[in-house]
Amino acid sequence: MKIATIVLCGLLAVAGLSACGDEATVSDPHKPLPLAMDMPDTDPGLKKSKQDVRAKAAPDVVKSKIDFILSEKEIADKLAGEAVVDKVSCLERIAPQESLKHSVQRDGGMWGYLEQTGELKKYSSIGMLLDTKFNKMMFALRHICETAKGLPFENLGYLMSRDLKNLGEEKVREKLMMMGIPLADIDDFVEYGKFAAEANKRSIDYSSIHKTILQTEVFATKYREFADRLSRKENLEATLADVQALHDAVEKFIAKNDHMITALHDDNTLPYEDLYSEM
Repeated sequence: MKIATIVLCGLLAVAGLSACGDEATVSDPHKPLPLAMDMPDTDPGLKKSKQDVRAKAAPDVVKSKIDFILSEKEIADKLAGEAVVDKVSCLERIAPQESLKHSVQRDGGMWGYLEQTGELKKYSSIGMLLDTKFNKMMFALRHICETAKGLPFENLGYLMSRDLKNLGEEKVREKLMMMGIPLADIDDFVEYGKFAAEANKRSIDYSSIHKTILQTEVFATKYREFADRLSRKENLEATLADVQALHDAVEKFIAKNDHMITALHDDNTLPYEDLYSEM
């Protein structure tokens, strides 16, 4: 991101467009959701080669019929408790869930627990997939708490959105083309500028985020509960079926919940360090 911003700033300055660094309102660059943490930290004593760690297809598992989704009545009853009204209360409310996640993943995540059961080791890739989905869900939840009232501009987003506003899209495209920037990259710059402007002024009601938090609390509690059952080697076949059901429920929730979709769209849209590095 810094590389792209520096290069584009210089090019825009030469072309006579707005220069970088003349405003103090630009936030620190947005850091993409750290999904590189999909692979949970493992116990140093649990020695695995890269071949061991690489996800392998597990035998089919018939998931249990456990229902993790709260009904509208259950949500309404829970909403009567402590309210989520701003970023601070939102982050405070998700902190216990993050603690549960960390407590499981300190011991290798659901993958690690399945690895250490012996008889369920061949199903450990299911645990790895659940750890991945759980990380994605929790980081998206924190992101939406932090950006509900606007996604802060990073340098490139601020620069492009401002110039689109002041000069118009046609003029910006012309100047970028004169600088020899490929058409596909011009399209990306312009679209990102539009996205940044819209995301910066968004306003999501924290009460709707509260509903999402209530549902993820259920997932977090079960995540810890199933890890404990595996640790005790308690009714392993039934627990494995519950782990599969939890994976499927979290996966569907991420794909369908509006706040999850928004957060992950932000992460997929925000440029990374190597974007446009060939300019």
